[in-house]
Amino acid sequence: MSTPGSEPPPGVGGLGASGDQGPPAAQDLAAPQRPEVAVGLAFAGGLLAAILLKRLAA
Repeated sequence: MSTPGSEPPPGVGGLGASGDQGPPAAQDLAAPQRPEVAVGLAFAGGLLAAILLKRLAA
């Protein structure tokens, strides 16, 4: 039994309250449309980490 004014206004509430899937930026990170960019970034990150670790060891 709900009383008037007890329900939150539209857009306020938990995740998915309005049926949307979240902000577009979060959707792009979850399913990239250009996987070659993700692979390139992962390679560059690994290379940078290797260079930093090599400098720390020397």
